[in-house]
Order: sequence, then structure tokens, then C-alpha cells
Amino acid sequence: MTIRRARPDRVQHFRPRMHCLNKLEAVVVEMQSGVKGSEQKLNVTTIPHVITGKDIIAWITNKMKTTTEESEAFGTMLVAYGYIYPLQNHRKLVMCNDSSL
Repeated sequence: MTIRRARPDRVQHFRPRMHCLNKLEAVVVEMQSGVKGSEQKLNVTTIPHVITGKDIIAWITNKMKTTTEESEAFGTMLVAYGYIYPLQNHRKLVMCNDSSL
């Protein structure tokens, strides 16, 4: 009697996703040195390396040579995957092209 699995190699199922996430991580690491950040005081804590949405979208537009709409979509993807997060309006996971933090 032979037992067959539906997916013999389950790791293979996640490899394309991991490749995409590795590329996103490389962009985020480049962004840390390419975008000027500052400290933001929020209530009693200080949050380091705070960047406005406008600065992130401008950096993505210049670095990847894309349009503003594509840069906003890419920034929203970075927010959705948890690489960056909004300080203001943190319940809405969307990158805004304004001076909000």
C-alpha cells in the first residue's frame, strides 16, 4: 500500500512568497539610509526614525523610477506586510501622500 501526499514538498509552496519578501526587505534596508528620519515624541515615549508619507513616496518614485500612483501602491504594500506602519490613523493601513507620520 502506498500513501501519496497532495504536496510532497510543502516548503516549495512558500518559496515564491519568500523571494518577494526578501526583495521587500532589501528595499526597506536601503530606505533606512536613503530617507531622512527624525525622532517623534508621542505621549511619554520617543519613536526613532519617523518619516512622513510624502518623503517615502518621493524616495520610492526616485529610486524605482515609477509614477506617484505606483509608489503609493508599493508604500501601501510595505504597510500591509508590516515593514512600516503609520503613527497617525494606525487603524487604516494605507500609505498617504501627505505630511502625516
